[in-house]
Amino acid sequence: MFQTKIYRLFLSSCLFLGVFSCDDKININSKKEYWEDPTIISENKEDAHATLFPYNTREEALEGNRTLSKHYRSLNGDWWFNWVKRPADRPMSFYEDNFDLTEWGKISVPGSWQLQGYGKPIYTNVKHPFEDPQPPYPPKDNNPVGSYRRSFSVQLIGEMVRFFFILKELSLHFSYG
Repeated sequence: MFQTKIYRLFLSSCLFLGVFSCDDKININSKKEYWEDPTIISENKEDAHATLFPYNTREEALEGNRTLSKHYRSLNGDWWFNWVKRPADRPMSFYEDNFDLTEWGKISVPGSWQLQGYGKPIYTNVKHPFEDPQPPYPPKDNNPVGSYRRSFSVQLIGEMVRFFFILKELSLHFSYG
């Protein structure tokens, strides 16, 4: 009899703690976005390696100025740009050739979108830039996403075309043909 009462008390306590310890801000049944998974640190990325750059002559290679090579092409300049406040509002198919860019603005690359009129700077070393942070879950309603797009032509010499980009905080998709 005494063991049955203790067993019921134990089960009741577990049920009480289970119900009242649930956090209503995190829905464990919702689909986790890939950017909410802290174990994913890259996607569709080559392994790190030394950047080798072709030069036209030995002298150019020894000078080390990439801009002298006929293989160099700067993509600095104006790019099409779209900014949204929430990841759910980002354009998912903007890389497709027939995507309509008429509603997009232009942005200078390289550059910081926050300093070009999109969003607000949130860099801080004192407090977290998001209210009530819940790592590893970034906020769904205040987590801006910028999408960049630029077209350029490449003269094909032979059959191998290789792209090297020196970028910060930018994901790219390429198609040619």
